[in-house]
Amino acid sequence: MPEAAQKRLGPKLRDDLILVEKIRQGKRLLVIKDPLKVQYYQFGELEITLFRLLDGKTPPPKIVEEFNKTHPDAEMAMDELKEFLGEIEKMHLLEKSAAERNALLIERLKEERKNKLMSKKGSILFKRFPLVDPNDFFDRIHPYIAWLWSVPSVIFQCLVIVAAGVALAYNWDRFIDGIEAVFSFGEQTASSFLWLWLTIICIIIFHELGHGLTCKHYGGEVHEMGFLLLFFQPCFYANVTDAYMFSNKNHKMYVTFAGIIAEFFAGAIFCFLWLLTDPSTGFNAICYQAMTVCSVSSVVFNLNPLLKYDGYYAFSEWVDLPNLKQNSGDVLEKWLQRIYKRKEDIEEDELTMRERRIYIWYAIISNLFMISMLTGLFFMIKDIFFEAAPELGCLAFLFVVGKLLNSQISATVKFVKDFYQYESAAFGAIKTRFVALALVAFLVGLCFTVPYPIVVEKQVTIEARDRWVVRAPVEGFLEEMYVKSGDEVKSEQPLFLIANPEKSRKLADLAAEGPKYQMQRDQALATDEVGKLADIQLRESQTAAERRAILRDLEKMKTYAPATGLLLTTGVEELKGKYYKAGDKILEIVCLRNLYSVVELEEREAGEVRDQKSAARMGGGVEPTTARVKVNAMPGRLFEARVGEVDSFADTGGVTRKFRAKIVIPNPDFDYGVNILASGQMLRPGMTGMAKLDIATATPAGAIGRWLAGFFRMDLFMY
Repeated sequence: MPEAAQKRLGPKLRDDLILVEKIRQGKRLLVIKDPLKVQYYQFGELEITLFRLLDGKTPPPKIVEEFNKTHPDAEMAMDELKEFLGEIEKMHLLEKSAAERNALLIERLKEERKNKLMSKKGSILFKRFPLVDPNDFFDRIHPYIAWLWSVPSVIFQCLVIVAAGVALAYNWDRFIDGIEAVFSFGEQTASSFLWLWLTIICIIIFHELGHGLTCKHYGGEVHEMGFLLLFFQPCFYANVTDAYMFSNKNHKMYVTFAGIIAEFFAGAIFCFLWLLTDPSTGFNAICYQAMTVCSVSSVVFNLNPLLKYDGYYAFSEWVDLPNLKQNSGDVLEKWLQRIYKRKEDIEEDELTMRERRIYIWYAIISNLFMISMLTGLFFMIKDIFFEAAPELGCLAFLFVVGKLLNSQISATVKFVKDFYQYESAAFGAIKTRFVALALVAFLVGLCFTVPYPIVVEKQVTIEARDRWVVRAPVEGFLEEMYVKSGDEVKSEQPLFLIANPEKSRKLADLAAEGPKYQMQRDQALATDEVGKLADIQLRESQTAAERRAILRDLEKMKTYAPATGLLLTTGVEELKGKYYKAGDKILEIVCLRNLYSVVELEEREAGEVRDQKSAARMGGGVEPTTARVKVNAMPGRLFEARVGEVDSFADTGGVTRKFRAKIVIPNPDFDYGVNILASGQMLRPGMTGMAKLDIATATPAGAIGRWLAGFFRMDLFMY
C-alpha cells in the first residue's frame, strides 16, 4: 500500500478536482469539475461543509461530530455519512490509489467510446457527433486576438451591427422580397442550394468559435467541438460547460451571447457588401444569403428559449434555474400526478412557488412548441413519402413518424400505465377497468363524430380565361407602338402601325400614273381614236383598282385592340423597328377579372369533386367544390376559388382514368387602372403555386376507411 494511503485517516477528495463556490438566490452552492471525465457536479450548503472535512486527516466519526456541531438543525448519523460517501464514490470524486486511478482512466476511455456510439444512435431529432478538441488551438491563437474583447472593440462591433440594422430598415422591402427564395429549397438549383448550405455551415462554425473563444478568454477550457442535427437542421456546437465554473455571472452571459454577437457582426458585414455590390452578381446573392441566415436564424432559432440554443441557456441563467428543460418535465409530471394521486402518495420537492410556476409554465409552453414543430415535420414527411411512393408511402410514413415520436409515445404510455396501476390499487381493478373502458369508448366516439376535412393538394399554373393574341395583319416593319407593357387598353384603341416601304413606293408610282393617263386620254379625244381611248380607260381603271387594294393594305397596317383588357406582353417598347410576316404574333391582351387553372385528379379524387354542372343537378343549394390557391409570388395571400368543370381525358392501363378539373379563380384585386407589371401585386397568367381542394368532410375513422378503400381498390368488388 502506498505511503500516502497508509497515513490517510479518512476519506479525501481528489487533488485534481476544481471546486468553485457560488451564491444563487441567496444560497451557497459548490460546483465541482472533474477534469478527467470533463463532468460537472453541483452541491448545496450542507455538502460544502462535508467536502471541507474530506481532507484525508479526519476520520468518519470526527466528520460526523464536526458536521453536527456546524449544523445542529440537520444532524447526521454515521449511516447517512456512509451513504453520502458511497454516492460520491460512484462519481469518482474521492482520492484513489495509483492502480485505481489507472482503472479510472481506462473507464473514462470506455465511456468516451460509448458516448460517441450513443451519440450516433440517439434520437433522430437530436444527434451529436464530436469531432475535435480545440483547447490547444484556442490557447495558441488567443493572445493574438484578445483585443477583440476589449471595450473599444465591443463598442465598435455594436455600432456596426446597429448601422447595418438601420441600413436594412431602409431597404426592408428589397430584403423581404428575397427571403422566400432563400428558404424555398424545392425551387433552388443544385449550385444555389450548395452555396446556401456552405454559407450556413461557415456561419455556424463562426458562431461556435465565438462561444469557444469567449469561454477561453474568461478562463474556461473548451475540449469538444462537433457536429449535430437538431430537427434535421445541421449545426455545429462547442462544449462550453466550463462556463459554469465562472464565479462572475456576467462572464457566463458573455459566453452565452458571444455566438449571437459574432453572427450579428458577420451579418452586418454581409449586409453592407450586399447593399454596395452589383445585384446581378453571384457574390451579391451569396452576401444576401449569409446576411439572411445571420439575422433570421439567430432570431428564430438561437434566441428561442424553447430550443436548446443560446436563448435557452440565457433564459435558464436569467431565471437562475439550471437544467431547466429536464427539470421542468419532472416538475410537470409531479404536478399532473396531483390530479389523480393522494397528497401522501406524492413525493414532495423543495421548490419555491416561483420555481414551481416557472418549471410548469415552461414545460407546458415547451411541449406545445414541440407539438407544433412535430406537426410541421409530420406533414412535410407525409408529402415527401406519399408523392415519392404512393404505394409504400403509408408504411414508410408510419415508420418515420414512429421514430420521431418514440420518446413522446413512451412517456404517454408510461403515464397511462402509472395512472392505471395507481387507480387499480386505490379504487379496485373493476372500477378502474370500467373507467378505462369508458375513456376508450369516448376516444373511439370522437373518431366517429369529429368532422375531419379531406383535402387534395395540387400544383397549379394560373391562366387567363379571356385572352386575345394580336398578330401582324400584313408583312412589314413595326413603325409605331402606341402602348406600353402592362397598359390598360380599350376596345378599338390603336396598338401599333406596320410599315411596308415597297407598298408605299408602289402607291407613289401608281399615283404618278394618273397625270399620264389624263394626257393620253386628251390626245386620243383630240384625234378621235376610239380604240386607243378605250384601252387607256381600261388601264386607268386597273391602276385605280390596284391603288385601292394597296390603300386597303396600308389601312390594315394600323392595328386596333380587339377587346378591353390588359397588355401582358413584356418588352413592348423594344419591338419597334422589327420585321414581321403576316400572321406573326406581336401582342397579347388578357382580361384578369376571371382566371383559372387546370389540375389533374385521380379517379377516386374526381369522384368526390362537384363541378358547377353536378352541383346544379343536385340542387338544394349545393355548391361546387371550393379550393384555396396560394401562389409562390405572393406567399402571404390566399385566393378563394371553385371547380368549374371536370372531364376525363386519359386512362392508365385500362384500370383507372385521369381527370382534368378546371379551377375558376376570381381575381379580388382586378383593376383596369393598375399597371400590374409595375406593381407585381396582382394575380396574372404564368404564376405558379398550390391549390387545396376541399373535396369532402369525414370523421377521422371515415377518412382512414376511405383511404384504405382507395388503397386496396375496394370499388372493384362493388360491381
